[in-house]
Amino acid sequence: MRLHYLKGICIPCLCLFAGINAFAQDINTKIDDLQYLLKKADNTAEVISSKYETTSITEFVIPATVTYDDGEGEVTYTVTSIGKDAFKACTKVTSITLPNSVTNISRFAFYGCKALESLNIPTSLQTVGRAAFSGCSALTSVEIPSGVTCLSDSLFRNCSALKSVSIPASVTTIMDYAFYGCKSLTSVTVPDAVTEIDTSAFSMCKALSSINIPANVTSIKANAFYGCSDLKSITIPSGVTEIGSSAFSLCRSLKTMAIPDGVTTIGNSAFYGCSDLGSITIPNSVTSIGKHAFSYCISLPSVTLPNNIESIKGYTFYNCNKLTSAAIPNSVTSIGDDAFAYCKNLTSVNIPSTIKAISSTAFTGTAWYNNQPDGIIYAGEMAYTYKGSMEYGKEGVVGDFKIPNPDDPEGEPIIIGYMLEIKEGTTSINESAFFGRTELCGVILPTSLKVIGNSAFSGCQNLLYMDIIENISTESSWNFAINIPEGVTTIGSSAFSNCLSITELHLPNTVTDLGNSAFYSCLSLTEIDIPNSVTTIASATFSGCSAA
Repeated sequence: MRLHYLKGICIPCLCLFAGINAFAQDINTKIDDLQYLLKKADNTAEVISSKYETTSITEFVIPATVTYDDGEGEVTYTVTSIGKDAFKACTKVTSITLPNSVTNISRFAFYGCKALESLNIPTSLQTVGRAAFSGCSALTSVEIPSGVTCLSDSLFRNCSALKSVSIPASVTTIMDYAFYGCKSLTSVTVPDAVTEIDTSAFSMCKALSSINIPANVTSIKANAFYGCSDLKSITIPSGVTEIGSSAFSLCRSLKTMAIPDGVTTIGNSAFYGCSDLGSITIPNSVTSIGKHAFSYCISLPSVTLPNNIESIKGYTFYNCNKLTSAAIPNSVTSIGDDAFAYCKNLTSVNIPSTIKAISSTAFTGTAWYNNQPDGIIYAGEMAYTYKGSMEYGKEGVVGDFKIPNPDDPEGEPIIIGYMLEIKEGTTSINESAFFGRTELCGVILPTSLKVIGNSAFSGCQNLLYMDIIENISTESSWNFAINIPEGVTTIGSSAFSNCLSITELHLPNTVTDLGNSAFYSCLSLTEIDIPNSVTTIASATFSGCSAA
């Protein structure tokens, strides 16, 4: 590039100097006790960042105008803005009076003014920045003027003495953490124009006993009312489609909840720890209920689940002590870890035939589980799990495996394991149903069986034999092979992994899917029949079968 010089000065440098001169029109100066940025372009002034925490000043009265003589005469500037960090951490300030000329309060302007008790917000105000009043823990009341449309994030966060706030109809947005930790706030009227209750907007407002949610709201975000322990009732408008994670978690005084038709999602821990919640209506529009959604709702006696959900996720109703019955709809295909665990009064559970998988801990500590006899427990058409020790005569235990006693060949043989019979009509064996049962040596399968779930027999190290009853006549006819019956289509991931004693595997022509690591580390497996019907053999299905 060719450069042109004028009197020894590079033209690009002239442009730089011109920029400096343009910025130099703004004047940074102290007038009385305040530092200002004076803007000559429009004759406005901004109170800018200054450190007052080391001074003895406790009260400030900010004038509507300031006058400054720049050498060419006095100029009057209108104070329109309180700048970023202007009074941040002024811990001794108790009172600030703002003029009616102020239209903007910037972010963190009064952050951490923990002694501030009195602050008038002028009617001229239009915008207020992030966390502008956060940590003003002595502030008791605030009236927001009608020109403001947005309550920015963390605006009044941890204003722990704030008891009342007047929000004008002009406000359309209440942002994240706006009133977080305002533990003295007892009631709030949310304007009709607001469409979302944002993340943690009223979280930890422990004294909040009532709040209206306007009809235009469509979403209640995560943690919106988390820890509002005095909130007794709340009406969710019909337009809401989402209740976010932990939205009402630890609202311990909340007694009833009617979720309107139209809500599709109830997030994780949405009502966690609502210990007084005695009734809840969940509409059929709900398609997803998150983990821990109703955990520790210890006053909830019953629940009817919507007929569009596909899974009951982990800990959904964990430790709901008064829950006595649960109607599980036909749409549900899986029940997660501890979903109903320690619902100690749960006696009635209907489990539909559509269920494909139930966690082995889903009903731990419930009356329904505790009342089941030892042995195989069935849930609908599923062999759910095995309860207790394995002994002849218990539910499903039909025989035992014995060998001569090497110390007393003429004496009583030694039992080395047991034979189970899974009843006819069973269509699936649940995931981990017999996981780690080293005393299991043989299984009689039903002809109705379709699915063997993930890890169903994983770790059954002494499993030798599996077949249908028609193929069993006498013990001497057993060929000690795993014979999967016709009709079975799926063998899940790790279904027989670490079954160290299996030597032969025969699959029917109906099997299409062999899951990941289905026969992983079956070290004694030497003979495998895989039919042409198999379309999917997943990764590591036979990995570690060193003898095959």
